[in-house]
Amino acid sequence: MKNIGVEVAPEHAFGRRFLEGVAAYAVTKSDWRLCSIPLDNMSATTIAQLDGLILRLFGNQIENAARRTNVPVVDVYGERPRCGLAQIHGDYDALGRIAAEFFLARSFTNFGWCGIDGLVFSDETRRHFFSHLAAHGRQVAAYTCAPRLFEKISYTAPDKIPDAKSLRKWLRSLPTPIAIFCCNDHRAYQVMRVAIEAGLHVPRDVAILGVDNDTMICAYAQVPLSSIDPDAVKIGFSAARLLNTLINTSVHDKVHRKVLIRPKGIIERRSTEHIPIDPPWLSTVLLAIEKDLHDGISPSDVFRIAGKSAPIVERAFREKLGQSVISYITGKRMERAQMLLRTTNLLSKEIAALCGYSSAQYFCRSVRKHFGKSPRRLRGI
Repeated sequence: MKNIGVEVAPEHAFGRRFLEGVAAYAVTKSDWRLCSIPLDNMSATTIAQLDGLILRLFGNQIENAARRTNVPVVDVYGERPRCGLAQIHGDYDALGRIAAEFFLARSFTNFGWCGIDGLVFSDETRRHFFSHLAAHGRQVAAYTCAPRLFEKISYTAPDKIPDAKSLRKWLRSLPTPIAIFCCNDHRAYQVMRVAIEAGLHVPRDVAILGVDNDTMICAYAQVPLSSIDPDAVKIGFSAARLLNTLINTSVHDKVHRKVLIRPKGIIERRSTEHIPIDPPWLSTVLLAIEKDLHDGISPSDVFRIAGKSAPIVERAFREKLGQSVISYITGKRMERAQMLLRTTNLLSKEIAALCGYSSAQYFCRSVRKHFGKSPRRLRGI
């Protein structure tokens, strides 16, 4: 029987789902026994009793203890490159890009970031979010709290906000409407709460996006919270599978490249249900297109929703968006198709239906025409 140590952090959704992924792989191995190892008990003596270890490597002390034992280790934090140790974690570049592209597609021109200094998932996601927006000539207003303050923020009591006063001052200083990306759902929940208490409307004044898709936070927030799903289950499953490879070969003595797991995508809720564009009826129409893509929304439906004549609507689309109504609808269908192809295992016919196509064949032709690639190639198969 192999004893597999797993550092447990079940207080937040990412940690729980990560553990689900590890457990899902473990059931395929009849000789694995999972052992919960608290981070403060991660000594060389403890590690030496294990056959493999999955944990978040903070600093050098635990790394040195692991190296003395020669036990295979998979680091799922990625604080920095660690020679000879395998690393696997979420794709922070993809997180930043997804958030930036989402807000840009919604026509926002003001952007904000709320994170926690010194934590790699926050620092790296911030860096890539800023970089992707900078490529479009956009700047970001940032608010971060120190790690020592973060330690006071309880995952079990999200309404306790130790930096509420400074957070409120920052929010009131921002131009509106603004799109704010937060390092996780917990911070996003708190930004929303403080914003509403400060008299700001979510999402009309402040659109808020988090990370983790913690349904207990997102669904029960004052305004249901949109969030990026980082696919923590896959990260956990992949970490366990990688550890099994290390246990059964000698490759753990070599330098390993970092393995990145791509996020599933954005789960949209009401906290981002706003498109800051004039006239107001055009914003209503654009939101309706996104909501009704799966129903095969057509230009005639758009004219009806707008309550305007076809020439007036077409002129507004060309002046504000630089394209016709049908081109805009097709573009949105292709955006959704690309996201689903890259982040799910759904069949092409299922994705076709979710994008408003009644025929899988027509869907495949449309994808090839739009991207110059087949759905299969878009998936990277």
